[in-house]
Amino acid sequence: MNKNYHLSVIGSIGSLEKYLNSIEGWFQNIQKQTMFRWTEHIIIYTKWHKIFDKYTHLDNIFFYQETGKGVYNAWNEGIKKSTTKIVTNWNIDDRRYPKANEKKYIILKKKSDIGLVYNWLNVTTIENDTIYNPQGMIGMSRRLPPEDINWFKKSQCGPDPMWRKELHNICGYFDGENFPISADWDMWIAIHNISKLYMIKEPLCLYYHNPNGVSTSDSSANILNLEIEKIWEKYAIN
Repeated sequence: MNKNYHLSVIGSIGSLEKYLNSIEGWFQNIQKQTMFRWTEHIIIYTKWHKIFDKYTHLDNIFFYQETGKGVYNAWNEGIKKSTTKIVTNWNIDDRRYPKANEKKYIILKKKSDIGLVYNWLNVTTIENDTIYNPQGMIGMSRRLPPEDINWFKKSQCGPDPMWRKELHNICGYFDGENFPISADWDMWIAIHNISKLYMIKEPLCLYYHNPNGVSTSDSSANILNLEIEKIWEKYAIN
């Protein structure tokens, strides 16, 4: 077993009804990453499925059953179980280009003053779309750089940032209790306030705009609007 991991990927598999069709593609995608053998993959699942049996032989994939509730709690559990200094979350229904993790990891290794790296992303409306010729692509999401005056007004780090684990010693962990939909945005602002961020002006992720996603479903719209107001008030954003 290779214990000299450089990076920890945290994957959360909640409702099998929502994500079952994405699981196979996700496992295939992570194995195409140039850093795959140097990465520990921590999978926090709610209920075991036989599809997981196909990947238990891989010595850098670790399965843990969630002890709490919700995606952010799962992320917190995964981060605490990780053994590396650099972590990234990876949504089951999103896909990354082969060098995505490597490019962000290199920046964090070379630039000690950078705490978090994020990037642009391509957006698709088709589940399990191919990253090289996405049939459902509706555009590229160009995020704002961290120095932009409007950076705080909207969640800018996307679904696939990479950051230093030690930042949680100062910022705490994802607050899924107060922000069940936007705890990631809350965390990125907290990190921005204590550390430098770096944006890669290149799409490194194919983001699936899931109509049943935590933050993208119609049923979550009202809750999300309330959380936006809470975040703006918490950080005095105007």
